[in-house]
Amino acid sequence: MDVTQENDFLDDLEELSSAQEFLAYFHISYDASFVEKKHIQLLRLFQKLLSAQPNRLGDFDFYQSTLRMAYKQLLLGRELALNTHGGCDTCQSGDCPSSMVEEVR
Repeated sequence: MDVTQENDFLDDLEELSSAQEFLAYFHISYDASFVEKKHIQLLRLFQKLLSAQPNRLGDFDFYQSTLRMAYKQLLLGRELALNTHGGCDTCQSGDCPSSMVEEVR
């Protein structure tokens, strides 16, 4: 993907606001009622997985496979839950990615 295509892709991402829009954009089939219930968990897990490889940001195929993986993990009952300890030592925020833990339900 050249720089122009990458910039277009990143511009497209800025326009997406819901889990359903992300899934449609990346051509991923999904169960609408499941995503309606789990949309926040899906987007959190997607973001967490993306942040694990910051050098791949802007790579359509990486985003697509990462979103597909996040969706499948939720279908299997694996979710991210916020840790109740109140955040890490550096940011003191419960929204910090390091304060999230994987939980199997």
